[in-house]
Amino acid sequence: MNRPHLHCPTCGQPTRHDDLEGVIIDRGLTRSQAEILRAIVGAKGRTVTHDHILDALYRDDPDGGPEYARTIVTVFISQLRKKLAGTGIDIMTVWGVGYRLDAAKARLPR
Repeated sequence: MNRPHLHCPTCGQPTRHDDLEGVIIDRGLTRSQAEILRAIVGAKGRTVTHDHILDALYRDDPDGGPEYARTIVTVFISQLRKKLAGTGIDIMTVWGVGYRLDAAKARLPR
């Protein structure tokens, strides 16, 4: 499978990773962005609900995160889409439910 070329965020040199963790490193994702991406990729094309994403982000918080956590998820998804541009990992919104990968376009790392 043809993998997209990624670039090191530090030196700008092209790199090539065949795994999700490599994409996370190459694209300079934050911990929260990485958790969301892992949840969405792990669902293998199925829709990941907002609640599932909130659980992934705030599993250690007894209150389940701040009141505005759903808004935070929307912001993280927007940032993820920008950082993942050109990788073949396209996150689609399922209105009122959550997010999923666009299976038609997905070139998922292992």
